[in-house]
Amino acid sequence: MAYTTPGLATRDIDIRLQIQWNGGDPLNDATWTDETPYFSAASGSLSLLPGFEHYANNKVQSQSMQVVLSNQGYRFSAHVAGSFVSAYASTGGIYHKRVRMQVKENAGAWQNVFSGFAKSISEDTMKNTVTITVFDVSEAMRSKHSTLMLRNYKEHELLAHYMTLAGLTDGVDFISPAYSAANATLDYSSTKLPYSWLDNEEIWQELGEVAQAGSGRVFVNRDGRVCFWKMWRWAGDATPEVIRFGQYNGIAPVWDDRSFYDEITVDYAERSPGEPESEVWKLARAKMLNPGATEEIEARTDTPVLQYDTPVANEDYAIIFLGGNDATGSVVPTYEWGAQFTTITITNPLSVPVVVAKFTLKGTPLVGGISEQHSETMETPYTDRRLDVRGNPYIQSKWQAELAAQMWAWWYREPKPMFEIEGVRGSAARNLGDRLIVETQGVTVAGPIIKIIWRIAVTKTGGLAYSENYTILDDSRLAGVNSYFIVGETVPVSGKVLWH
Repeated sequence: MAYTTPGLATRDIDIRLQIQWNGGDPLNDATWTDETPYFSAASGSLSLLPGFEHYANNKVQSQSMQVVLSNQGYRFSAHVAGSFVSAYASTGGIYHKRVRMQVKENAGAWQNVFSGFAKSISEDTMKNTVTITVFDVSEAMRSKHSTLMLRNYKEHELLAHYMTLAGLTDGVDFISPAYSAANATLDYSSTKLPYSWLDNEEIWQELGEVAQAGSGRVFVNRDGRVCFWKMWRWAGDATPEVIRFGQYNGIAPVWDDRSFYDEITVDYAERSPGEPESEVWKLARAKMLNPGATEEIEARTDTPVLQYDTPVANEDYAIIFLGGNDATGSVVPTYEWGAQFTTITITNPLSVPVVVAKFTLKGTPLVGGISEQHSETMETPYTDRRLDVRGNPYIQSKWQAELAAQMWAWWYREPKPMFEIEGVRGSAARNLGDRLIVETQGVTVAGPIIKIIWRIAVTKTGGLAYSENYTILDDSRLAGVNSYFIVGETVPVSGKVLWH
């Protein structure tokens, strides 16, 4: 289909909306079903920062889109017998199926406008349409996990490990430096975290904590891949695309008073191993197990545990018959160990009841020191306000806090205006973080894209309209990356200084 933008040359636009009904390899086109014939409209947004939250926050942004499809023959109505989707009713219909919206411009390659997982579907029986809400891959990281103590993981390694626990695939849902150094979506980090663990926690939120500790950001790009960007990304000298006057409908500056502070305070808590063979958990009261019954005991310790000692029968735990005789030879516990959350499973295979009279867990606890803090003062003339970053369990040393505070002091030292550009001809080649130069009234503004709002719709004449709005961050006050040597990215050369 062709769509002509006023004042610009005609361009040919093809679209493709696909749903992965059967699951399988998301990179293999054979697993996707083409639903383009039912397409009516799609819109969505992508943000590098959550709203206008300050850069140092630990919040993570879930991207989303909405797709409107014709529901002829009740194709997408899982509750209607004989409909196409009814065959998938037992697996939730559209729920959590992969969906991707793609564009091909002037017979070029297919490019993702958005990729993610279906979250919900609503029907309009009067218009005979359905609207599907699709969230990015963060939707697959809402489950909660516990881990044993993890030692000396680098930041990007820890992020990859956590995402793998959530079922994501390296090379598909993210690209680690180990998978492909040239195409990695996770920036290499030389910083090692001494101790890390999950305590029945949601991984998507935990990624934000890890990124904050490294003064970085975690977000999902329009290809549907998780990105981890270190702070040096903002000092980019990449050749920007130029958006010329007349190629957009409007431009307006946006000022956010959360973009500058005069003092940054970061707290940290150093941790060290405690006494070995310490009692770290104790069963509060006895439990009786009927014949054939299984009891799952959730043991949550007050402090994380570096290493557990194997529980010893009749010393650390006692399982007895109702008459008081020992039953430990017949009833054997099993364990699903976690640094701070362990599940003890006890099954009674006997024909008589037994009692779990006592149970203790011993090991080496990880002892946290008293929280301390480090502050950086900028002495800016704009405001008298302090930004506090507190309670991040991954900031475990003074040097981490110092580095983070210095980075954020560099960022917040001056106001950084933003500009909203409306009505640009859409291009799936533009992604979050890409730099633009926008010409306006004889001057130019330049900076990375921090937000994209896009819309694709079938016009009344049967063509396609694809437009996007951008929010860019004016980076004229940021130093170019050519001034710096970046660990893991460049080699030391004369005239460059170490990036923070």
